[in-house]
Amino acid sequence: MRFSVKRTELARCLSAIEGFTARKSPLTALTGVRIKADKEAKIISCAATDLEMGIEFKIPAEEIQENGAGVLPSNILGNIVKKLDSDVVAFNADSNNKVNITAGAFQMALPMQDEADFPEIVPAESKDVLDISCDLFRDMVKKTIHARSNDPIVRAVLTGELLEARNGYFNVVALDGYRIAWRWEKVEAEDFSMVVPGKTLVELVKLIAEEDEEAASIKIGLAKNGTQAVFKTDKFMVVTRTLAGQFIDYEKLITGVEPHVTVTVDTFGFFSSIERLYVIAKEASENNTVIFNIRSGSIEAHTEADIGSAYEKIECETKGKELEIAFNAKFLLEAVKTVGVEKTELVFGGELQPCLVKPLNAEGQINFILPVKIRKNQ
Repeated sequence: MRFSVKRTELARCLSAIEGFTARKSPLTALTGVRIKADKEAKIISCAATDLEMGIEFKIPAEEIQENGAGVLPSNILGNIVKKLDSDVVAFNADSNNKVNITAGAFQMALPMQDEADFPEIVPAESKDVLDISCDLFRDMVKKTIHARSNDPIVRAVLTGELLEARNGYFNVVALDGYRIAWRWEKVEAEDFSMVVPGKTLVELVKLIAEEDEEAASIKIGLAKNGTQAVFKTDKFMVVTRTLAGQFIDYEKLITGVEPHVTVTVDTFGFFSSIERLYVIAKEASENNTVIFNIRSGSIEAHTEADIGSAYEKIECETKGKELEIAFNAKFLLEAVKTVGVEKTELVFGGELQPCLVKPLNAEGQINFILPVKIRKNQ
Protein backbone atom coordinates (compact mmCIF):
# COMPACT_ATOMS: atom_id res chain seq x y z
CA MET A 1 0.00 0.00 0.00
CA ARG A 2 1.50 3.28 -1.14
CA PHE A 3 -0.42 6.52 -1.66
CA SER A 4 -0.64 10.22 -0.86
CA VAL A 5 -3.67 12.25 0.16
CA LYS A 6 -4.52 15.84 1.08
CA ARG A 7 -4.15 16.44 4.81
CA THR A 8 -7.50 18.30 5.01
CA GLU A 9 -9.37 15.41 3.37
CA LEU A 10 -7.72 12.85 5.64
CA ALA A 11 -8.38 14.92 8.76
CA ARG A 12 -12.05 15.28 7.84
CA CYS A 13 -12.32 11.56 7.22
CA LEU A 14 -10.68 10.55 10.52
CA SER A 15 -12.84 13.03 12.41
CA ALA A 16 -15.98 11.60 10.80
CA ILE A 17 -15.24 8.01 11.79
CA GLU A 18 -14.01 8.80 15.31
CA GLY A 19 -17.40 8.17 16.93
CA PHE A 20 -17.61 4.69 15.39
CA THR A 21 -14.32 3.41 16.82
CA ALA A 22 -14.32 1.26 19.94
CA ARG A 23 -12.57 3.07 22.82
CA LYS A 24 -11.42 -0.14 24.47
CA SER A 25 -11.61 -3.67 23.16
CA PRO A 26 -9.74 -6.98 23.47
CA LEU A 27 -9.87 -6.98 19.65
CA THR A 28 -7.17 -4.47 18.70
CA ALA A 29 -8.63 -4.00 15.21
CA LEU A 30 -11.76 -2.43 16.72
CA THR A 31 -9.72 0.44 18.16
CA GLY A 32 -8.14 1.05 14.76
CA VAL A 33 -9.05 2.38 11.34
CA ARG A 34 -8.90 0.20 8.24
CA ILE A 35 -7.36 2.15 5.38
CA LYS A 36 -7.71 0.83 1.84
CA ALA A 37 -6.21 2.24 -1.36
CA ASP A 38 -7.96 1.62 -4.68
CA LYS A 39 -5.71 2.68 -7.56
CA GLU A 40 -8.33 2.18 -10.27
CA ALA A 41 -10.97 4.31 -8.52
CA LYS A 42 -8.36 6.76 -7.13
CA ILE A 43 -10.12 6.46 -3.79
CA ILE A 44 -8.93 5.99 -0.20
CA SER A 45 -11.54 4.45 2.06
CA CYS A 46 -11.34 4.52 5.85
CA ALA A 47 -13.49 2.22 7.98
CA ALA A 48 -14.19 1.86 11.70
CA THR A 49 -16.56 -0.24 13.79
CA ASP A 50 -17.38 -1.09 17.40
CA LEU A 51 -19.46 -4.13 16.26
CA GLU A 52 -22.69 -2.24 17.06
CA MET A 53 -22.26 0.23 14.21
CA GLY A 54 -19.68 0.81 11.51
CA ILE A 55 -18.70 3.32 8.85
CA GLU A 56 -16.81 3.41 5.57
CA PHE A 57 -15.80 6.92 4.46
CA LYS A 58 -14.31 7.64 1.03
CA ILE A 59 -11.92 10.45 0.08
CA PRO A 60 -10.07 11.19 -3.18
CA ALA A 61 -6.38 10.31 -3.34
CA GLU A 62 -3.70 12.63 -4.63
CA GLU A 63 -1.79 9.64 -6.02
CA ILE A 64 -1.86 5.87 -5.53
CA GLN A 65 1.27 3.97 -6.51
CA GLU A 66 0.23 0.62 -5.00
CA ASN A 67 -3.06 -0.91 -3.87
CA GLY A 68 -3.36 -2.36 -0.39
CA ALA A 69 -5.11 -2.23 2.95
CA GLY A 70 -4.32 -2.43 6.64
CA VAL A 71 -5.49 -1.42 10.10
CA LEU A 72 -3.75 1.49 11.85
CA PRO A 73 -4.15 2.87 15.40
CA SER A 74 -7.06 5.29 15.03
CA ASN A 75 -6.45 7.60 17.99
CA ILE A 76 -2.74 8.17 17.29
CA LEU A 77 -3.26 8.69 13.57
CA GLY A 78 -6.14 11.10 14.09
CA ASN A 79 -4.29 13.21 16.65
CA ILE A 80 -1.15 13.42 14.52
CA VAL A 81 -2.96 14.38 11.30
CA LYS A 82 -4.73 17.26 13.09
CA LYS A 83 -1.34 18.72 14.03
CA LEU A 84 0.43 18.39 10.68
CA ASP A 85 1.26 21.58 8.74
CA SER A 86 1.95 19.94 5.37
CA ASP A 87 -0.70 19.95 2.63
CA VAL A 88 -0.08 16.33 1.62
CA VAL A 89 0.40 13.16 3.69
CA ALA A 90 2.10 10.08 2.18
CA PHE A 91 1.69 6.45 3.35
CA ASN A 92 4.07 3.65 2.47
CA ALA A 93 3.61 0.14 3.91
CA ASP A 94 6.74 -1.98 4.25
CA SER A 95 7.22 -5.73 4.57
CA ASN A 96 7.53 -5.59 8.38
CA ASN A 97 3.86 -4.77 9.06
CA LYS A 98 4.60 -1.09 9.46
CA VAL A 99 3.41 2.00 7.64
CA ASN A 100 5.78 4.90 7.13
CA ILE A 101 3.97 8.24 7.12
CA THR A 102 5.58 11.44 5.85
CA ALA A 103 4.26 14.99 5.70
CA GLY A 104 6.83 17.62 4.74
CA ALA A 105 9.73 17.25 7.21
CA PHE A 106 7.66 15.06 9.55
CA GLN A 107 8.12 11.27 9.55
CA MET A 108 6.38 8.58 11.59
CA ALA A 109 6.12 4.78 11.56
CA LEU A 110 3.04 2.98 12.89
CA PRO A 111 2.31 -0.74 13.29
CA MET A 112 -0.18 -2.15 10.79
CA GLN A 113 -2.52 -5.08 11.36
CA ASP A 114 -3.68 -7.31 8.56
CA GLU A 115 -6.95 -6.32 6.89
CA ALA A 116 -8.29 -9.82 7.63
CA ASP A 117 -8.38 -8.92 11.35
CA PHE A 118 -10.96 -6.20 10.68
CA PRO A 119 -14.66 -7.26 10.84
CA GLU A 120 -16.78 -7.04 7.71
CA ILE A 121 -19.13 -4.04 7.96
CA VAL A 122 -21.44 -4.50 4.99
CA PRO A 123 -24.37 -6.96 5.47
CA ALA A 124 -24.46 -9.89 3.05
CA GLU A 125 -27.82 -8.83 1.60
CA SER A 126 -29.66 -5.53 1.97
CA LYS A 127 -32.35 -3.59 0.15
CA ASP A 128 -32.74 0.17 -0.23
CA VAL A 129 -36.13 1.14 1.18
CA LEU A 130 -36.04 4.95 1.01
CA ASP A 131 -34.11 7.72 -0.77
CA ILE A 132 -34.56 11.00 1.10
CA SER A 133 -33.02 14.47 1.12
CA CYS A 134 -30.10 14.75 3.56
CA ASP A 135 -31.42 18.06 4.87
CA LEU A 136 -34.88 16.62 5.46
CA PHE A 137 -33.61 13.47 7.15
CA ARG A 138 -31.33 15.50 9.42
CA ASP A 139 -34.23 17.80 10.36
CA MET A 140 -36.50 14.86 11.18
CA VAL A 141 -33.93 13.26 13.46
CA LYS A 142 -32.89 16.51 15.16
CA LYS A 143 -36.50 17.36 16.00
CA THR A 144 -37.21 13.99 17.63
CA ILE A 145 -33.98 12.55 19.06
CA HIS A 146 -34.36 14.43 22.37
CA ALA A 147 -37.30 12.23 23.39
CA ARG A 148 -35.52 8.88 23.27
CA SER A 149 -34.84 6.98 26.50
CA ASN A 150 -31.38 6.93 28.06
CA ASP A 151 -32.08 3.79 30.08
CA PRO A 152 -31.09 0.65 28.13
CA ILE A 153 -31.87 -1.64 31.08
CA VAL A 154 -35.59 -0.90 31.45
CA ARG A 155 -36.50 -1.06 27.74
CA ALA A 156 -33.61 -1.04 25.28
CA VAL A 157 -35.82 -0.51 22.21
CA LEU A 158 -36.77 2.97 23.48
CA THR A 159 -33.12 4.12 23.40
CA GLY A 160 -33.49 4.20 19.62
CA GLU A 161 -35.81 5.87 17.13
CA LEU A 162 -38.49 4.25 15.05
CA LEU A 163 -38.01 4.83 11.31
CA GLU A 164 -40.99 3.59 9.35
CA ALA A 165 -42.84 4.12 6.10
CA ARG A 166 -46.56 3.55 6.41
CA ASN A 167 -49.52 4.57 4.25
CA GLY A 168 -47.37 6.89 2.12
CA TYR A 169 -45.69 8.68 5.03
CA PHE A 170 -42.20 8.42 6.50
CA ASN A 171 -42.32 8.62 10.30
CA VAL A 172 -39.45 9.28 12.70
CA VAL A 173 -40.48 8.73 16.32
CA ALA A 174 -38.74 8.78 19.70
CA LEU A 175 -40.29 8.21 23.12
CA ASP A 176 -39.19 7.40 26.65
CA GLY A 177 -42.42 6.61 28.49
CA TYR A 178 -43.02 10.24 29.56
CA ARG A 179 -43.01 11.98 26.19
CA ILE A 180 -43.18 11.37 22.46
CA ALA A 181 -41.60 13.29 19.57
CA TRP A 182 -43.05 12.50 16.14
CA ARG A 183 -41.99 13.98 12.79
CA TRP A 184 -43.50 12.83 9.49
CA GLU A 185 -43.30 13.57 5.77
CA LYS A 186 -45.14 12.30 2.73
CA VAL A 187 -43.00 9.95 0.63
CA GLU A 188 -43.23 7.38 -2.13
CA ALA A 189 -41.96 4.17 -0.56
CA GLU A 190 -43.04 0.67 0.30
CA ASP A 191 -43.90 0.10 3.96
CA PHE A 192 -40.99 -0.76 6.23
CA SER A 193 -40.14 -0.46 9.91
CA MET A 194 -36.89 -0.42 11.89
CA VAL A 195 -35.67 0.90 15.25
CA VAL A 196 -32.22 2.47 14.95
CA PRO A 197 -30.01 3.13 18.01
CA GLY A 198 -29.98 6.78 19.08
CA LYS A 199 -26.17 6.78 19.17
CA THR A 200 -26.02 5.88 15.48
CA LEU A 201 -28.48 8.63 14.52
CA VAL A 202 -26.54 11.23 16.50
CA GLU A 203 -23.41 10.32 14.55
CA LEU A 204 -25.36 10.35 11.26
CA VAL A 205 -26.62 13.88 11.94
CA LYS A 206 -23.02 15.01 12.48
CA LEU A 207 -21.91 13.35 9.24
CA ILE A 208 -24.71 14.87 7.20
CA ALA A 209 -24.05 18.32 8.67
CA GLU A 210 -20.46 18.12 7.46
CA GLU A 211 -21.28 16.63 4.06
CA ASP A 212 -24.58 18.33 3.18
CA GLU A 213 -23.07 20.57 0.50
CA GLU A 214 -21.86 17.54 -1.41
CA ALA A 215 -24.47 14.87 -0.66
CA ALA A 216 -27.98 15.75 -1.81
CA SER A 217 -29.68 12.59 -0.59
CA ILE A 218 -29.22 9.62 1.70
CA LYS A 219 -30.37 6.09 0.93
CA ILE A 220 -31.79 4.05 3.79
CA GLY A 221 -31.53 0.29 3.50
CA LEU A 222 -32.48 -2.74 5.55
CA ALA A 223 -30.64 -6.06 5.71
CA LYS A 224 -32.61 -9.07 4.53
CA ASN A 225 -32.71 -10.54 8.04
CA GLY A 226 -33.87 -7.20 9.49
CA THR A 227 -31.09 -6.99 12.07
CA GLN A 228 -29.04 -4.24 10.35
CA ALA A 229 -29.83 -0.86 8.79
CA VAL A 230 -27.70 0.81 6.12
CA PHE A 231 -27.35 4.55 5.38
CA LYS A 232 -25.49 5.58 2.21
CA THR A 233 -24.41 8.80 0.50
CA ASP A 234 -21.77 9.37 -2.17
CA LYS A 235 -19.19 9.95 0.57
CA PHE A 236 -19.97 7.42 3.30
CA MET A 237 -21.86 4.29 4.29
CA VAL A 238 -23.01 3.65 7.86
CA VAL A 239 -24.19 0.23 8.99
CA THR A 240 -25.82 -0.32 12.37
CA ARG A 241 -27.64 -3.08 14.21
CA THR A 242 -31.35 -2.51 14.68
CA LEU A 243 -33.01 -2.75 18.09
CA ALA A 244 -35.40 -5.63 18.77
CA GLY A 245 -38.62 -5.24 20.70
CA GLN A 246 -42.14 -3.88 20.45
CA PHE A 247 -42.35 -0.12 19.95
CA ILE A 248 -45.22 1.63 21.74
CA ASP A 249 -48.28 2.60 19.65
CA TYR A 250 -47.40 6.29 19.59
CA GLU A 251 -50.15 7.32 17.18
CA LYS A 252 -52.91 5.89 19.37
CA LEU A 253 -51.59 7.80 22.40
CA ILE A 254 -51.35 11.11 20.56
CA THR A 255 -54.68 10.94 18.74
CA GLY A 256 -56.34 9.93 22.02
CA VAL A 257 -55.77 13.38 23.58
CA GLU A 258 -59.06 15.35 23.75
CA PRO A 259 -58.63 19.14 24.17
CA HIS A 260 -59.54 20.61 27.55
CA VAL A 261 -57.90 23.94 26.77
CA THR A 262 -55.90 25.05 23.72
CA VAL A 263 -53.26 27.75 24.09
CA THR A 264 -51.42 29.72 21.40
CA VAL A 265 -48.16 31.38 22.47
CA ASP A 266 -45.25 33.25 20.91
CA THR A 267 -42.65 30.50 20.50
CA PHE A 268 -39.54 32.47 21.42
CA GLY A 269 -41.24 34.32 24.27
CA PHE A 270 -42.68 31.14 25.78
CA PHE A 271 -39.35 29.33 25.46
CA SER A 272 -37.53 32.21 27.18
CA SER A 273 -40.06 32.26 30.04
CA ILE A 274 -39.75 28.52 30.71
CA GLU A 275 -35.96 28.76 30.40
CA ARG A 276 -35.88 31.34 33.21
CA LEU A 277 -38.16 29.25 35.43
CA TYR A 278 -36.06 26.15 34.71
CA VAL A 279 -33.07 27.77 36.45
CA ILE A 280 -34.97 27.38 39.74
CA ALA A 281 -36.99 24.27 38.83
CA LYS A 282 -33.93 22.10 38.20
CA GLU A 283 -32.76 22.78 41.77
CA ALA A 284 -35.97 21.37 43.28
CA SER A 285 -36.12 17.77 42.04
CA GLU A 286 -35.35 15.53 39.09
CA ASN A 287 -38.83 16.34 37.74
CA ASN A 288 -37.87 20.00 37.11
CA THR A 289 -41.46 20.91 37.99
CA VAL A 290 -43.10 24.11 36.76
CA ILE A 291 -46.78 24.69 37.62
CA PHE A 292 -49.08 26.41 35.12
CA ASN A 293 -52.30 28.18 36.03
CA ILE A 294 -54.01 28.68 32.69
CA ARG A 295 -56.53 31.49 32.69
CA SER A 296 -58.30 33.39 29.93
CA GLY A 297 -55.57 35.19 27.97
CA SER A 298 -52.61 34.18 30.16
CA ILE A 299 -50.57 31.47 31.82
CA GLU A 300 -49.32 32.12 35.35
CA ALA A 301 -46.26 29.90 35.72
CA HIS A 302 -44.32 29.35 38.92
CA THR A 303 -41.77 27.04 40.51
CA GLU A 304 -40.18 26.71 43.93
CA ALA A 305 -37.04 25.14 45.39
CA ASP A 306 -34.97 25.44 48.56
CA ILE A 307 -32.76 27.93 46.75
CA GLY A 308 -35.67 30.23 45.90
CA SER A 309 -38.80 30.65 43.79
CA ALA A 310 -39.78 32.16 40.45
CA TYR A 311 -42.99 33.40 38.84
CA GLU A 312 -43.85 34.71 35.40
CA LYS A 313 -47.08 35.70 33.69
CA ILE A 314 -47.14 34.68 30.04
CA GLU A 315 -49.55 36.37 27.65
CA CYS A 316 -51.31 33.99 25.28
CA GLU A 317 -54.51 33.15 23.45
CA THR A 318 -56.69 30.53 25.12
CA LYS A 319 -59.69 28.50 24.05
CA GLY A 320 -61.44 26.25 26.56
CA LYS A 321 -61.57 25.84 30.32
CA GLU A 322 -59.20 27.04 33.04
CA LEU A 323 -56.60 24.55 34.21
CA GLU A 324 -53.87 24.03 36.80
CA ILE A 325 -51.23 21.56 35.65
CA ALA A 326 -47.50 20.91 36.06
CA PHE A 327 -44.79 19.73 33.66
CA ASN A 328 -41.12 18.87 33.59
CA ALA A 329 -39.62 22.16 32.36
CA LYS A 330 -36.73 20.39 30.61
CA PHE A 331 -39.12 18.25 28.57
CA LEU A 332 -41.17 21.30 27.64
CA LEU A 333 -38.09 23.28 26.59
CA GLU A 334 -36.80 20.46 24.39
CA ALA A 335 -40.19 20.18 22.68
CA VAL A 336 -40.69 23.92 22.09
CA LYS A 337 -37.12 24.27 20.80
CA THR A 338 -38.02 22.08 17.82
CA VAL A 339 -41.10 24.09 16.75
CA GLY A 340 -39.27 26.40 14.36
CA VAL A 341 -42.13 28.86 13.66
CA GLU A 342 -43.35 32.05 15.37
CA LYS A 343 -46.38 30.55 17.10
CA THR A 344 -46.71 27.36 19.14
CA GLU A 345 -49.98 25.59 19.88
CA LEU A 346 -50.33 23.79 23.22
CA VAL A 347 -53.23 21.38 23.56
CA PHE A 348 -53.89 20.34 27.17
CA GLY A 349 -56.00 17.24 27.75
CA GLY A 350 -56.85 18.02 31.36
CA GLU A 351 -55.38 18.02 34.88
CA LEU A 352 -53.81 14.55 34.65
CA GLN A 353 -53.76 14.30 30.85
CA PRO A 354 -50.94 14.89 28.34
CA CYS A 355 -50.06 18.11 26.55
CA LEU A 356 -49.48 18.25 22.80
CA VAL A 357 -46.90 20.76 21.56
CA LYS A 358 -46.91 21.61 17.85
CA PRO A 359 -46.27 24.43 15.37
CA LEU A 360 -49.39 26.52 14.80
CA ASN A 361 -51.06 25.81 11.43
CA ALA A 362 -48.29 23.45 10.33
CA GLU A 363 -48.30 19.70 9.72
CA GLY A 364 -45.57 17.13 10.10
CA GLN A 365 -44.50 17.53 13.71
CA ILE A 366 -45.91 16.99 17.20
CA ASN A 367 -44.66 16.43 20.75
CA PHE A 368 -46.56 14.65 23.54
CA ILE A 369 -45.66 15.26 27.20
CA LEU A 370 -47.18 13.69 30.32
CA PRO A 371 -47.80 16.04 33.27
CA VAL A 372 -46.13 15.90 36.68
CA LYS A 373 -48.45 15.24 39.63
CA ILE A 374 -48.79 18.36 41.76
CA ARG A 375 -48.06 17.81 45.44
CA LYS A 376 -50.65 19.24 47.83
CA ASN A 377 -48.06 21.24 49.75
CA GLN A 378 -46.89 23.05 46.61
